[in-house]
Amino acid sequence: MVVQLLDKFAFLSGNTSEISSSEASQLWGAWRITAAETDDHYDDLEVGHYLLFSPDNRVIYVEEDDYSDLDWGDAQPYVLAKTGLLFLESDMLFKFQLRKKKLTLRYRNRQENADIRVEMEFAGPFPLDRFQPEDPEYLEDY
Repeated sequence: MVVQLLDKFAFLSGNTSEISSSEASQLWGAWRITAAETDDHYDDLEVGHYLLFSPDNRVIYVEEDDYSDLDWGDAQPYVLAKTGLLFLESDMLFKFQLRKKKLTLRYRNRQENADIRVEMEFAGPFPLDRFQPEDPEYLEDY
């Protein structure tokens, strides 16, 4: 937990050389979708679009690489655990695989007849100039 807190301070201060190599900090940044097998649940995830993972555990989906459509009101909190990547608002737990600059997310739910697989490649560091840290009250609902 201390390592994650130090990582966040280093990230926000712009001192990225101080960030550890924990899985949580490796997620921070822009990830470009390179392949998507989805169903009705997430049919808007398209190749060429982006997921941005922030250091305050929010993820946001954007369509343009200049982030012109970035709206932090659409961000969703996530929790990274050993069992997977949990998106809190949708209550979906994705298994994930992170290797070098490749990220694969997989969600299966037989009851909902859902099967989602998304492959991404690291597209660059998190756009700090567009970052809006969230009010801590945001997570009180979770």
